[in-house]
Amino acid sequence: MARIRRPAPITKKRVNMVKMTTKGRYGIKLMVDLAVGYREQMPLSLKSIAQHNGLSDKYLEQIIKNLIGEGLVRSSRGKQGGYRLSRDPKEITAGEILRATEGELVPSACGGDGIHCGGAELCATLGVLDRIKKAVDDVVDAIPLSDLAEEYIEKQLTLN
Repeated sequence: MARIRRPAPITKKRVNMVKMTTKGRYGIKLMVDLAVGYREQMPLSLKSIAQHNGLSDKYLEQIIKNLIGEGLVRSSRGKQGGYRLSRDPKEITAGEILRATEGELVPSACGGDGIHCGGAELCATLGVLDRIKKAVDDVVDAIPLSDLAEEYIEKQLTLN
């Protein structure tokens, strides 16, 4: 009699992700919109950015303050007022945007911003965490905002 092969049992693996919060994602979306409008030098209102992306303008107000504080965005008041990039999108990186909105990018609370437990000098994981942080920093610092804006425009063209 032949043996019936049964599939291996499904094991649930625990997934622990390094993740970007909504502040980081919305910050990127907001900056991409400003980058797309950069050539026209027309300031955009937060309300128009929020409507375009289906986001809360109140939440974007919190995010834009951080971006202004880090010197990535300028604001102007009045009838033609709004927000615009402070530099060319080629000169702004995803890393700058994420640090302005998320804070320092660390894989774990341990080791971030020089914060270590009392046993840091003997920590077996600190080297791994430092390498992960460096790899993440290298990647996000190599992505210019202009590339993100171009990719966004290409996606829009293929959808239309």
